[in-house]
Amino acid sequence: MPALAVAGASLLVGSIKLLVGRPRPESAQLAGVGGYSFPSGHTLHAVVLYFSTAIVLTVLGGDDRRAFALWAIIAGAIALAVGVSRVYLGAHFASDVLAAWFLGALWVYVFFASLRHHVSSER
Repeated sequence: MPALAVAGASLLVGSIKLLVGRPRPESAQLAGVGGYSFPSGHTLHAVVLYFSTAIVLTVLGGDDRRAFALWAIIAGAIALAVGVSRVYLGAHFASDVLAAWFLGALWVYVFFASLRHHVSSER
């Protein structure tokens, strides 16, 4: 499931980057980093991959809320570190990362809510 969520996130990021077309910060352009800046693909993919994995591990472990809290804290710490590093390295503006955190969380919610609906409607 995390692989499907990440594949969908890749389509989402690519589409938004083409629609918005925001250039990267000047420091990234000087370093030869290409592509558009908004939203941060690394950050959005980190949110989707690690939170999707947290959900799957929780379900496989018997839906324990404490286990999910632990996995979610780990996922959040990784996604936070990725986002902060993108701004620190000058590859993105802070707004690129903030949007990626939001869009990534929204995508994980929509993906797993629709999956849950699909599974429950088949029963």
